[in-house]
Amino acid sequence: MNDSAGDEIENLLTDQLQIPPPHALDGADESDERIDVRPAREGLPRSFRMRHDKHYVDELLSPHTPPVVTTPAQASGLPALSLIAERLEALVAHADVIGAHSSSNSLLAQTVHTEFARLARVARAAVIVQEGETPFRRGVTAGEIADETSAAIAPIARLAGMSGDVTVEDRGFTFHADPLLVVHAIAATVDAVTELLQAQPRRRVDLRPPGTRVGINVQSTKVRPAVIVDVTCPVLVVSARQAERFFENQEEDYRNAPGAGILLAAAAHVARLHGGRCEVKRNGAGTSITFVYPQTPSDTRLA
Repeated sequence: MNDSAGDEIENLLTDQLQIPPPHALDGADESDERIDVRPAREGLPRSFRMRHDKHYVDELLSPHTPPVVTTPAQASGLPALSLIAERLEALVAHADVIGAHSSSNSLLAQTVHTEFARLARVARAAVIVQEGETPFRRGVTAGEIADETSAAIAPIARLAGMSGDVTVEDRGFTFHADPLLVVHAIAATVDAVTELLQAQPRRRVDLRPPGTRVGINVQSTKVRPAVIVDVTCPVLVVSARQAERFFENQEEDYRNAPGAGILLAAAAHVARLHGGRCEVKRNGAGTSITFVYPQTPSDTRLA
């Protein structure tokens, strides 16, 4: 009776609690030895098991490609700078029309007009330096360049208390260039010279030569056909170090005349846009700045 009741209780507990039968526990010790005691991977449950599908393994073993994080591109200031230059140039053009129809063109009005023109050239130079200009070439004569340059530099020289003259050897020599950019480059160079002269230290004021002069000579060569523009100032002092990087707009060189650095860098860039080159020479106490414009640049398309 007791044996029978004991068997019933054992069977009942086995059915209700799902206790494994005794023969299933024979290898319990062996199973305990095979328990994986390695620590669970960080972030994964202990019951996680690696899949062994081929494509899954290949995916896991492939080089890890980090997600591409894109940062918003910074907006270029070139469009705004171009707009400023255009508005300033329009202002200068309006002032020209007003001056032509005004009976009293006072010295003050001329001075304001000249300063606006100089400011417009600096703005346009900044656009050119950032490669925001494409030259529109056409056949233009050396005489045309000389005449436009003479008109552009006259108010600059007058405002700076200097004399400026433009000479041309062969007025009929024709080359392919953007006349607006070429004239801008020459006038910008004269602007830069005046700024450098104003910033130039002088040990004694009475040693300043009277009648400071800036000369521009437009000449041509037929051996390797080109137009050569020389801008010379006999009293502009440039150090040897500055001459080595004259057109590079280094802050160290143009700290006292920042506009000059931008203007000269733009003038050099215009020459290179035309397939030409630029250089500076120290002539005793003076300086000569040269730009070369090939007659027909072979590596550029003509407009």
